[in-house]
Amino acid sequence: KGRFEEAGGLALTPAAGRISLAESRTANTISHDELLIDRFEARVSHEYKNDNNFNLTSTVWANNMSRESRRQNGSGFGVVSTNNTNSIQDQDFYSVGGRVNLAQDYMLSENNNTLTANVTYYKMTSPFEIGTGASADADTIATLNRQLTRDTNAVSLAVENQFNLGSWAVTPAVRAETIKQGIDEKFNSTPN
Repeated sequence: KGRFEEAGGLALTPAAGRISLAESRTANTISHDELLIDRFEARVSHEYKNDNNFNLTSTVWANNMSRESRRQNGSGFGVVSTNNTNSIQDQDFYSVGGRVNLAQDYMLSENNNTLTANVTYYKMTSPFEIGTGASADADTIATLNRQLTRDTNAVSLAVENQFNLGSWAVTPAVRAETIKQGIDEKFNSTPN
């Protein structure tokens, strides 16, 4: 977690109205640009084994990440901006998921074999706002330009069996997945 000013924006060659590396290696032309990233995740796992060579592992998780970007308008590379507004992008990523793994060892023709299966579910919702701040260092959007929500739902199922035949092993497997993604645009000040 942190709030960072983004250094840089220096031109390579001197020119009128620009700050170059030759003039100062520590000058900053984008002092109002910031990037804020927060992330929180919780995860819980459980494992069960019994004497019959059966193993069950399950995991669930939830995650939230936010990314907020503030960039002063009107600046070019090496140019100190005199514009008194900024561009703001606020994104959140909320995700939940779970996974269950099953494994069963068994004997067949005097060889130890393993049947495994797993199912995974993942859901993410991500609201996204783009706008203009009322000042060069504004933290909130004064004029909303675009607002949308992105969604992802995914489920996968896999099954495989490892047949051991002396010094050989054969592992047939099958995997099925479904992924659904969507964007719901709620507002756009400049639609195409």
